[in-house]
Amino acid sequence: LLLKPGDKLHLPLVLDWGQNEIHGVVVNALGNPVPASRIVLQWSHQSDGITTKTTRRTAADTQGHFAFSRLGPGTHSLQVDAAGFAPVVVDHDVSRQGYNLTVRLN
Repeated sequence: LLLKPGDKLHLPLVLDWGQNEIHGVVVNALGNPVPASRIVLQWSHQSDGITTKTTRRTAADTQGHFAFSRLGPGTHSLQVDAAGFAPVVVDHDVSRQGYNLTVRLN
């Protein structure tokens, strides 16, 4: 964007911020927890040619549980990986699919 002195431009800024949450558990093919799994949560929104993106990261606890809070509405993409397992990508819309999620690694 290039603005000259005195120019005005209204740009709406859409943030991945709200009251939504995702709580989940990472399990293996037998349903046992996979501790210390790495979880990357990504979100993007495009409006009027402007793209806003966020990336959040966490790790599963010793029981495979993880949580993300203060999420905005819409679809969030979770990439989950752990040593010895193939990475998994899950697209999850908290507004339509709820807050609880089980991710199975093989």
